[in-house]
Amino acid sequence: MEGKVQKLAVDPVVPSCTEGLYLPKFLPPTPANRARLYTPVNQTLEINITAETNISTISELLFSGPYNINQTRSGAGQFILNWTPSESENGESHPICFAVQADHKSVSFPLNFNL
Repeated sequence: MEGKVQKLAVDPVVPSCTEGLYLPKFLPPTPANRARLYTPVNQTLEINITAETNISTISELLFSGPYNINQTRSGAGQFILNWTPSESENGESHPICFAVQADHKSVSFPLNFNL
């Protein structure tokens, strides 16, 4: 890669890897990792996600999934993903992945999760 310089930025070390301190900790009613959720065509599936931290601040929910999935924030560390499958999606499987991000002194700490 002559003539091209790439930079890599490394975040500072997390003071503790214990979930719930700096790193977000998922709480009920967040579905379990790899949970399988089902919904009929034209009926909205609602996924409630709750996370907490004692030291850092939960800043956002990052997610991927079907093109028509919507996110709302319902409170501190509380998010809702809504998805209504169409007739063309009937019988298909659609993975939904999400991560809650927490910030502390300008450093971000994500916690990943997959359904």
